[in-house]
Amino acid sequence: MVSREATARLRTRLKSTGKGAKVALGLFLIAKGMLILFGLDKALETYLVDVSPDWLIRLTTRI
Repeated sequence: MVSREATARLRTRLKSTGKGAKVALGLFLIAKGMLILFGLDKALETYLVDVSPDWLIRLTTRI
């Protein structure tokens, strides 16, 4: 059985990690929204498809 002290330490670590993850997700969503707002998401998608290997494109577009 896990001690209360170990559980408390784990809970503290998880809370701080969760706060950092929430900030990172927020920043990612803001950046993604800006790309969409300015129409740069399509340019980024085109670039990524152009530099992707053929096997990856075939794998991800299979029906």
